[in-house]
Amino acid sequence: MSKEKTTTPEEEVKDTQAEETKEEETSKEETQEEETTTEETKAETVEELLNKENDKDDRVPLKTFLETKKEKKALEKEINFLKEQIQKGATKSEINSDLKSIAEKYDVDANFLEELSTIIYSKAKQEADEVIQSKLKPLEAKERAERIEKIFSENFNKVMEEMPEYKDVVNRDVIKELSLLPQNAKKTFQQIIEETYGKTVAGKKTMETSIPRGGKEGSYDESKMNDPKYFAEVMANPELKKKYNEGLVSRLNL
Repeated sequence: MSKEKTTTPEEEVKDTQAEETKEEETSKEETQEEETTTEETKAETVEELLNKENDKDDRVPLKTFLETKKEKKALEKEINFLKEQIQKGATKSEINSDLKSIAEKYDVDANFLEELSTIIYSKAKQEADEVIQSKLKPLEAKERAERIEKIFSENFNKVMEEMPEYKDVVNRDVIKELSLLPQNAKKTFQQIIEETYGKTVAGKKTMETSIPRGGKEGSYDESKMNDPKYFAEVMANPELKKKYNEGLVSRLNL
């Protein structure tokens, strides 16, 4: 006859506590696993994504990378060659033919290359025009300077023959510069000379007429004393000045 095992109340309590402790530990482990999973699925930042993409690029096999780089350099070389051909005068149809060949060789979009050729063609033409202009500009400037000098010399010499009184006072280079100013474009050489040196010549004439004439005693005319030129002539001639001073007393009624 078998004996049944009996469990005391104290043993039942212990067993219950042990089961509860085991359940708590299992729950903690599951919670930790969930937290770990949550951390693993956390959204990445833009920087992280970009860096991740870079890491992916870094994993490209070296052989593939070198081949791609080599093809890129070869394509750039072909395009530069086309640019040189355009600068040398190649027609657009010739360039388009070469572009088609390049597109097939390097598996590049033909439309893209055609747009690129248009840009290169336009730029090359502009650069060519600039080169031409840069070479022509000095020649044109020299030609213009020579033409101006020729016209000026002919007319200046002619005017000086017609205006001998200005011969010793006029500065040729000054008149040339003044004649090239826009504001003097509608003036004659005579007008420019008179406007520039007119007062100088008038003063010179006054001084010349004020000098005693070869030691001769000039005639004294009281009625002309209001004329500045005649007055200057009298003051420069000792004899005429003496007569002027002699008549001063009577003129002042002293």
